[in-house]
Amino acid sequence: MEHQYGLRTLLHEKLQGEVFSVCSHGQPKDHGNNPRPHVLVIDKASLGVVSRLFRMSQLVSLGIIIVEDLEKRREPLRQLDALYLVEPTVKNCDTIIQDYEDRNQTPLYACFDDELLNKLAAANVGKFVKTLKELNISFDPVDQAAASLEIPRTLEAYHVAQLATNRVSFLQTIANKVGDVCAVVHDYPKTIRYRKAFPRNAELAKLIQRKMEELRLDDPPPGKYHYGKNSVVLILDRGYDCISPFIHDLNYEAMAKDLFDIHDHYKYKTSTGSEKEVILDENDDLWMLERHKHIAAVSRELAEHAKRFKEMRKFKRGSTGEQDTPQAYGESSGAVSSSTRELWRLIREMPQLHKELGHLAIHMNLAEQCLTVYKARELESTCLLEQALATGLEPDGTKVKNALDRLIPFLVNTKSLSEADKTRLAALYVVTHANSLTPENLHKVLNIGNLPALKRAAIFNLEHFGVPVTNKSKSYPPEEKKSKKGVTFDATAFGSYDTARWVPKLRYILEDLMTDKLDLNDFPFATESSQRIVSPTTESSSAVEKAATKLKGGFQWVRKAAVRSDQKAEPQGSKDDKSFERTLLVGSARFRGENNPRRIQNFQSADPPRVVIVILGPVTHSEIRSAYLACSSNIPWHTTIVCSEVVNPEGMVDRISQMNTK
Repeated sequence: MEHQYGLRTLLHEKLQGEVFSVCSHGQPKDHGNNPRPHVLVIDKASLGVVSRLFRMSQLVSLGIIIVEDLEKRREPLRQLDALYLVEPTVKNCDTIIQDYEDRNQTPLYACFDDELLNKLAAANVGKFVKTLKELNISFDPVDQAAASLEIPRTLEAYHVAQLATNRVSFLQTIANKVGDVCAVVHDYPKTIRYRKAFPRNAELAKLIQRKMEELRLDDPPPGKYHYGKNSVVLILDRGYDCISPFIHDLNYEAMAKDLFDIHDHYKYKTSTGSEKEVILDENDDLWMLERHKHIAAVSRELAEHAKRFKEMRKFKRGSTGEQDTPQAYGESSGAVSSSTRELWRLIREMPQLHKELGHLAIHMNLAEQCLTVYKARELESTCLLEQALATGLEPDGTKVKNALDRLIPFLVNTKSLSEADKTRLAALYVVTHANSLTPENLHKVLNIGNLPALKRAAIFNLEHFGVPVTNKSKSYPPEEKKSKKGVTFDATAFGSYDTARWVPKLRYILEDLMTDKLDLNDFPFATESSQRIVSPTTESSSAVEKAATKLKGGFQWVRKAAVRSDQKAEPQGSKDDKSFERTLLVGSARFRGENNPRRIQNFQSADPPRVVIVILGPVTHSEIRSAYLACSSNIPWHTTIVCSEVVNPEGMVDRISQMNTK
C-alpha cells in the first residue's frame, strides 16, 4: 500500500487543511504567507492523535507555537489566539467556559462537535468564538494501515454475552467509528461482508451498512470521495484466528515490539553513554524498508549498508592521504570495536551523512538487542515448537506425531521460559488440539507449566472465541477451513525460515476477498442488495482493449497472474482466471492525444479499491504485516484495519485473561 493512501497521511492532510488552516485566516496583506501564532489546547485523546501525526517543528510552521494540556492549570496568553482540539464532552465544555469567564482569553477557534453548542452559546463565550468544526476523528491512527477504536474493553463486551450491557448502543458506537475511518480515507464501501461463524457479526454488519448509506447521502461534492463501488468492509470477530496472536513473530517490527514493548518511541544509548529517544514511523526510511522483513535478513542488509559507508570512509581517507588505523580513533592496535560503535565514529567523520548514518546506527543497535535477547532466552527452540504446533508439520515437511510428548519435556527442562511464553505455548496446544483435547491432558499442561490463576484464565477464556476447551459440543475450527470453495490455509506457503513458517490467516482471507474467491457461505453479504465485488483489473480490461485497437503500432498482452501460493499457476495462454492485471506494451511512441501510450498503459482507476477490515478485539503486528503483504503489485488494493487496539502477544494474553472480570 502506497503511503499517500495511508490512514496517517490522509488524516495528517485532513487536520492540516481543516484545523490548522485557521491560523492563516485573516492575515494582513503585508504579513506574507506566515501563519498567525496560536496556542493549541488539547485533551488526552487529541494529544495521542496529534503526537502521532505531527512533529513540533511542523506545528510551528503551521502557526502553533505553544501546545497546552486542557486538564492542567494554564496561565492566560491574551496576545495569542486559542485553538481548542478536544472531544465534545461536558467536562471539556465546562473547562473551555471556565477559561473564558476567568481569564478573558482572545478569540476562540474550536474544533468541536455540535452536541454541546447550546451550552457554549448560553455561556458568555459566544463573542470569542470565531470557528467551530466537527471533525469526526474518534479513533487513534496507530499505523498507516490500522486504526484503534478507543473503546474500553471491546474484546469482552463483544464476545462475552453476560458482559454486553446495552448491546445496540455499543454496536452503533462501533459503526459510527468505522464510518469516521471511512470518511478519512475518502471511501464509503457499498459492500459489507462478515464472518458467519460468530452471530453478532451479522448484527454489526447491518449497522455499518446503514451508516455507509447515511454517509453517502451526506457526501461532499463529487470527485472528493469514492462511491465504494468495489471497496469492501469485512467484519471479523477475534475468533477468526486464535493461533497468530500467540506466536513469536521474528520479523523486525513484530519482534522488537514483542521483546521490548516498544510503542513507536525507541530509547537507546549512544557511544558516549547518553540516552536518546527516536520515533519509529514513516519518516524513517530505513525503518519502513526493513520493518516487515525477517530479523536474519534485516541483520544481513544492515551489515551491507554499514559496509558501504565504511568503504566511503576508506575512499575519503585514501584521497587525503590519511591512514585508517586503530590509533586514528584513539585505540590500541589490538582493540576490536563493534559495528555500532564504528558507525558512531563515521557520523563524527562524515557530517554530511549524519541522518542516514544515525538511522543505520539506531537500527543496528535495535537489531543487535533483538538477537541478544533471542539467544539469551533460547527463543529458537521455543519458536520451532510453536511452528510445529501451529502448522502440524516439522521443518522437513513430516507431520508432528505426538505434540504433547514434545511439549511437556520442553516446559519442564527449559529454564529460560517465562510465564508469558508458557501460556502462549499452552494456548497454541489447546487451540490446535481442541477437538482431541482431554481434561487430563489440559490439566497436565497447566500444572506442569505451573501457570498462575490469571494465566490459566486466558486458556479457558478461549471458549469465548469458539475454541472448545471444556465444552466439546462444537468442533474447531469452524467450517470455513474445511470448505473446498472457502479459505484454505497452507501454513508453510510463505515461510522461508524454519522458525517462521506460519502465516496469519488474515493474509489468505484478504487474498481471496481481493480476487473475488471468498466463499459466500462463510463470509456472506450484510444485505441481499450488496453486489459481488469485481476486481478492478478485470473491470478495466475491456476499456483497455478498445483503446488498444486504435494504436497503429504493435502491442502485446502480458499476463501477471495473481496466483495463490497453494495453487499452481496456469499457462500463459489461459484465459479462465480473471484475477490478473493486463499491461499494454506499445511498439510505437509517436501517437498523441487519446492514442497516447502513456494514457493507455496500465489502464486502471487512479485509486484502487480499499478493504476495511473490522476486527473486534486486539490485533498483533504480524496481522498488520499480513494486510500490507496481501496488497502486492498483482493485487492493487488498499487495506485499513480497524481494531480495538494493537498489542504484542504478551498483551494479547493479558487482555484475554481479563475477559470475565467486570
